[in-house]
Amino acid sequence: MATASTLRVGETYYVVTFEDESLMRPLIDTYEFLGKDIDGALSSPSNHEYYFRIVETDGHQVILTETQIWQLLDIDGLLERLADFRDGKVSWIPDTSSC
Repeated sequence: MATASTLRVGETYYVVTFEDESLMRPLIDTYEFLGKDIDGALSSPSNHEYYFRIVETDGHQVILTETQIWQLLDIDGLLERLADFRDGKVSWIPDTSSC
């Protein structure tokens, strides 16, 4: 799980989601971290924006906030999550909607 202090510009991060409610068909999104607050001034000091290029697109980007980056995995985290899936141990995903 990534945190604001562990993100590194140019590094690759992954998000594992599932296509189905039974958690049997995983989907993996791959992102390259471009930087924090790269579009300039913030609307408030606590609303940092983290910019990622969606790998294998024509430069499409996604912007995540600090309350969303918990879902990003480095390669070791991705392999661990996939091993859990293989072994039938789907990780509990915290509800951060109230953050």
